[in-house]
Amino acid sequence: MLKLPLKKVLIVDDDPIQRELLESYLVERGVNVVLMATNGEEAKGHLAAEGSAIDLIISDINMPEMDGVEFLMHISSSGTKTALMFISGAISPVIAGVEALAKRLPVNFLGLIKKPMSAEKLDEVVSKLPQIEMA
Repeated sequence: MLKLPLKKVLIVDDDPIQRELLESYLVERGVNVVLMATNGEEAKGHLAAEGSAIDLIISDINMPEMDGVEFLMHISSSGTKTALMFISGAISPVIAGVEALAKRLPVNFLGLIKKPMSAEKLDEVVSKLPQIEMA
C-alpha cells in the first residue's frame, strides 16, 4: 500500500459520501489530519487558517457558492504552493477545460480524477508527490 508523506490534507467536496471515502483513503495511508470543506468559500477559510501546513488539497469541480474553478483561481492568485488535485463527475469537456486551465496557472497541480474514483486512481495521482514510498 502507498504510504503518503502528508500530515494535513484538505478535502473540498459538497458530497458527504465522497468526503468520507477520501478521508478513509487518506487515513489508511497515514495522513494525520484531514480537513473538510463543502465548497471553495469554506476551503478559503481553511487555507487562511492553516496556510502552508496543508500538504494537499483534493477538490471537486461542481460545488455550490464557490466552485472548483473559482477556488482554483483563488489558489492561483494567492500564491499557494500546496499540491492540488481535482476529482469530478463533470462531463469530459468540462474536465478537459479545468485540467488545461490548472496546467497553465502557477499552481502545484497533480492531476484530475473522473468520478467514480478508486484507490488505484488516487494512488496514481498522489504518487506524483515527492517522497512517496510503496509498501
